[in-house]
Amino acid sequence: MPVGKRSIAVLIMLAVVALLSLTGADCAISINTGSSSDDDKDKDATVVIGIADGLLVDAPVEGVQYESGSLRGVTGPAGEFRYERGGLVRFYIGDIPLGQAVPGKALITPLDLVAGGTLDSTAVINIGRLLQSLDAVTGDERITIPAQVRDRAHVSNPALTGTIEYLDYADDARFVNAASQLLAVLTDGYPHTVVLVDAAAAHSHMLDAFARAGVPVDN
Repeated sequence: MPVGKRSIAVLIMLAVVALLSLTGADCAISINTGSSSDDDKDKDATVVIGIADGLLVDAPVEGVQYESGSLRGVTGPAGEFRYERGGLVRFYIGDIPLGQAVPGKALITPLDLVAGGTLDSTAVINIGRLLQSLDAVTGDERITIPAQVRDRAHVSNPALTGTIEYLDYADDARFVNAASQLLAVLTDGYPHTVVLVDAAAAHSHMLDAFARAGVPVDN
């Protein structure tokens, strides 16, 4: 059946995309899924998926999970991630979402993860506070989030009952309450004492990081 052939072609395409996404190079896949049958009156359909590279920056953020279409992974040492051109990408740590899903592009910051976000936005600052507080390696110009954090950050973790659901970046009081509990559980075993980064320090950190990355900001 033509529909069956089209479905098989799409599955093959997705497998090839997943394989090529490991190579580190931008790529585009084009597959004609039309039928060659003489009595098939459907027009040929071509599916094209482009894959590109991007960076997640509040300083480069390593260790955050991302998802874009069929692509999934963890950001690299420079904040590297991959996304499907024209599609959305979302970032998360375990079951903790980092703002909203956004159109993929070469450089994404907490400013992009909040609708209409600026460096004065409570939600933008609080996303930065959480990321900076989870940094396991202090003293460098990178935020490093280890696997133990991702492994523990789940709603099924009895030590976090209700905490992730309570987290609200736009509500400062709720954020401080939930983030403090998250840090106590997620960073247990870090080589340093972890406290929640305050808003002023997070603002200054992002301002410096954005300047290094060439991100224009109003303040």
